[in-house]
Amino acid sequence: MVKIKCILRGDPSRPTVKRPYVASSIRIPGYTSKPVLFLIDTGSEMSFLSPTDAESIGIILDDLPSPPPFLQMCGVGGLIPNYQLGFIKEYYTKFVSNNGLFEVPGENLVVLKQDNGYKLPSVLGVDFLSKYGFTLSLDHGRSVVELGN
Repeated sequence: MVKIKCILRGDPSRPTVKRPYVASSIRIPGYTSKPVLFLIDTGSEMSFLSPTDAESIGIILDDLPSPPPFLQMCGVGGLIPNYQLGFIKEYYTKFVSNNGLFEVPGENLVVLKQDNGYKLPSVLGVDFLSKYGFTLSLDHGRSVVELGN
């Protein structure tokens, strides 16, 4: 069993609300590998990379192809139109786990092309978690959150 420790961090706009983040390194073919903190979001159907993280890797947001129409993002804030999204077909995330380094291939990573006031973190959603059978376990007493399969 692979266990990956998560970091409980507050959102800058609500620092008292602690959410599970996992530290990883992301590798996208043709770009520089970069450390990224991903929020684990079991309510998000898709995984995505924030514009800030994408640009720090060297991605030019406007050069990204748009995803297929069925990959529009919708959440509590409403629908983000497809033309504001970019699409990365192949990527790899590397985590530190109880078994050492653990690299996982991913596909269909969505990126916001235009900021438009959105301040979203990079997210690992249900698409990524279910593909590898990851579960999220919380131990509030010890303030420990783990991602495991």
